[in-house]
Amino acid sequence: MPALSAGTPQVSALAAAASGDAPVLRFALAFGDLRVERSFTPRRFIWSPDDYAPVAVALLAGAQLTPAAPSRDDGLLARLLDLRAETLADVDASVSARLQASLLDAGAHEDAALLLSAFAWREAAGTLKRHAPAAGAARPLTSPCQRALRAGGEPSLHGRVAEAAFP
Repeated sequence: MPALSAGTPQVSALAAAASGDAPVLRFALAFGDLRVERSFTPRRFIWSPDDYAPVAVALLAGAQLTPAAPSRDDGLLARLLDLRAETLADVDASVSARLQASLLDAGAHEDAALLLSAFAWREAAGTLKRHAPAAGAARPLTSPCQRALRAGGEPSLHGRVAEAAFP
């Protein structure tokens, strides 16, 4: 089984094809000498996390990567009640450090999704609308990772809150 210390996994989006009216998207995961490719057709909409989660699971399995034990930041929800830029930057540094320490940590991915949700709600709060394109666009990147790393298990409270922020 590859060790993460051997290098950094690289994920690439490859050229898309079409199957009738539906696009067929291709992704590749390269890790050292190993390369795994998967294709899929989005069933809901192009950025639906539900469609990307099986791809993330297949890429992890194909690369023979084992999820790390999920970490926890029990004070994160309380800190995110303060949506000032300084607070979000501090949380970002903390979550980023956890992801750099262990890219296969589902808890850190869930906290990254929660942080993106906080950015989105902060962005949307000014006009009291629920549309938050900047942070919302990143949801498909975090949600499938956290789902894949949980290996079918239930998400943490942070993961559930992040999912609820973008139903």
